[in-house]
Parts: sequence; structure tokens; C-alpha cells
Amino acid sequence: MKNLSILYVFGWYLLLSGLVGCSGPVSTPLVMTFPEKPQKPPPVNWAEHEDFDLSAYQEPPDSSQPGQIIHDVPERLLSVHLQNEQSGFRIQIQSTLNKKEADSAFEDALRWWKIFEDDPSLRELYPQKYANPPVYQDFASPYYRVRIGDFIHREDAERLLKEVRKSYDRAIVAPDKIPIR
Repeated sequence: MKNLSILYVFGWYLLLSGLVGCSGPVSTPLVMTFPEKPQKPPPVNWAEHEDFDLSAYQEPPDSSQPGQIIHDVPERLLSVHLQNEQSGFRIQIQSTLNKKEADSAFEDALRWWKIFEDDPSLRELYPQKYANPPVYQDFASPYYRVRIGDFIHREDAERLLKEVRKSYDRAIVAPDKIPIR
């Protein structure tokens, strides 16, 4: 009986292993098929559906001169930076990290300019005469700079530089934005 029960268990084992072993993976096709591309719908003629009249909101034709730029930027903002400055040169007499030193150099430069302006023999070095002396103090991080003059050409600045170095031996010609006058 013992042999029979072993045979019985062994038979079930063979039967189950044969069934499990024969069930292979699900077959997949070797050629990939893609779904058809969807057709684009025909273009919609919105005029058939829309009754809004745009003509009431169109701008009138511009009667200004051809080539004139029209914009919404206020004139006071344009005049400060875009239209009233050009590339030029100034003579830098001081560059420092200390604000008090820069203020002192600025005041000294104003006094120097008044003396320079009153000397007729130096008039040809800077022939322009303005209500305010062309002495400037600005801050370009981290330096405070004191500069004088408004020159379009570097050669003009270098001619005046010779005179300036008599009082400020470390003066140099520096590129800067100068006002258009």
C-alpha cells in the first residue's frame, strides 16, 4: 500500500508539472501595429458663430510723420537716460571707498574749477561755459568717484589732463556718459 500511495502522489506530481510546464507565456505579435492617426477636424469659420464687431475698437490711422517712433513711455523718463546722454570722457581726479573723502575731493574740485574757469589763458582747453561747473561725483560700487569735464573726444580730455595733473597728480582720463548739449 505504501508503494501505491507513493505512485499516487508521484502521478499527481507528473500531471500537475505537465500542465504547468505546458502553459507557456502569452504570445505577442512580432510586428507592432500603431493606431491610425486621428483626423483633424475641419477649420471652424468663427464668423458664422461670432457677432462681435471689432471695428469700434480699432485705432485710428496714425497721422504722424513716417519713421517716427510712438510709444507709451513718459517723455520725462526718456529724456533722462536715453536721449540726453552719449559716450564720452571725463577726467577722474579721485576714486575712493570713503564717502567723506569723495565729498571733500568734490568740494575741492569745484573750487579748482572756478579758478580754472577764471583764467583766460586756459580758455582754449575747455571753451564751453555752463551755468553749473562740470564736476561730478558718482558711486559705482564700491567706489565713490569724482570726475570733471564733458568731452566727446579723448584727445580733448588729454589736453586738459596735463593742466589738471598740476593739482591732481593721479588724475586719469576715464570713459563716461556725458550729457548732449
